[in-house]
Amino acid sequence: MSKKTALIAIVFLCLPQLLLAQLAGFRNNYTYVGNRQSKLLHLTYYHHLPDDYLRENHQTLDGALRAGYRKCPICFPEHPMVPGYDFERQMGISCAAVLNFYYPVTASDEVVERVRKAGKRILDNWPLPLKGYNYNFSVVESDMFKAFSCPTGFIYFTTGLLGILESEEELEIVLAHEISHIERRHAFKQYQARFSTPRLTRDALVVSKELDEMARSLILVGYEEDDEEEADFYAQAYSFSRYKEDRGTLVLLLNKLRDISWQESRTGGGLFSGKSDFELRIREISNAQLHLFPRNQFFVSRNENGTTTARAQLILQKLERETLTLITTFKSNEMIPLGSRGTGLLKLRTSDRVHLLPQKEVTFLRKHPADDEKGFHTYIMTFEAMGQIEMFGLDLRDVQEISFEKQLGLRETRKIISFTR
Repeated sequence: MSKKTALIAIVFLCLPQLLLAQLAGFRNNYTYVGNRQSKLLHLTYYHHLPDDYLRENHQTLDGALRAGYRKCPICFPEHPMVPGYDFERQMGISCAAVLNFYYPVTASDEVVERVRKAGKRILDNWPLPLKGYNYNFSVVESDMFKAFSCPTGFIYFTTGLLGILESEEELEIVLAHEISHIERRHAFKQYQARFSTPRLTRDALVVSKELDEMARSLILVGYEEDDEEEADFYAQAYSFSRYKEDRGTLVLLLNKLRDISWQESRTGGGLFSGKSDFELRIREISNAQLHLFPRNQFFVSRNENGTTTARAQLILQKLERETLTLITTFKSNEMIPLGSRGTGLLKLRTSDRVHLLPQKEVTFLRKHPADDEKGFHTYIMTFEAMGQIEMFGLDLRDVQEISFEKQLGLRETRKIISFTR
């Protein structure tokens, strides 16, 4: 074999390895791109990267931050990764602007600080993953007994309402109720139900008028009755997880509101929604039983190498009459096809039987770009069934496997993901 032939053979043998090494280097180098001049750090899949001579490539986010770079606000947005957030934020700003127009902000820093500290305690101890809204707690001067929640985190208390709250637990219950409206996106869902035409195809002036109408409706009329009952449930769940007390404070507060309701206009929003029936809400709370699962118990899903790729946690149960509601969270490195066709089913296998619960709702929280290396996509899932009374108060030590399946037909199911200890 000639030297030329041998050289060509060596090149062909090494070429695949060289190409793979170059591709690996390309991937690693271009995970994060820093601008040496501005010291902003960018993600490679955006379209505003700096010129080549200004670039400094980094393999990890931590390494780039240690090198003195700061995250680009476009590549690393601080807002929650929920669909429709920008429009929901505009709804919140419109609602807050109307409230600021009607009510003067209190001059008492001490009162405001009390509400803000209580709000932080609640957020720090919320029983479910938060969506990531930036909460702002305000107190306004008014002798009316009202509290308001506006989309994406604006919460208002009147000084009149604070005057009838006789304990920190009562204050926290009201705050938890208002936080529930925001976390459950009740206002955003009301808008979608009321103005169903896709927003991008409509006149901006029309949408602006709808926003103003929706803001005034939230303040002057309030939320739907179902939304109020759901907010009561999550406030009740918070109270139970925080104080092991599931209904007494909330019932006491609603009785106070019922006793003074004759002094208020029943067409008002806030706690005194014109659509609210206090006796019905008290009855619903009194008939419901709650069970919270231990926070430190997880079930995991592993790949063929034994590496944990996802984990599941049972959060709480509610038993109301004969209807059992179960709320769980799934956290995964990759997206789980929970939205594929078919009816979702949660299967819990214990030592002596299998429980099946149909899926009622799923809330998807996409992991943030800043958490791309070690973050999780989060799915908050609600399952509901009639006649599963024996499952209430389930001991997790008896659960051997949790799986989520899709029922495609009468006899056909497809397992999406399973979890074990």
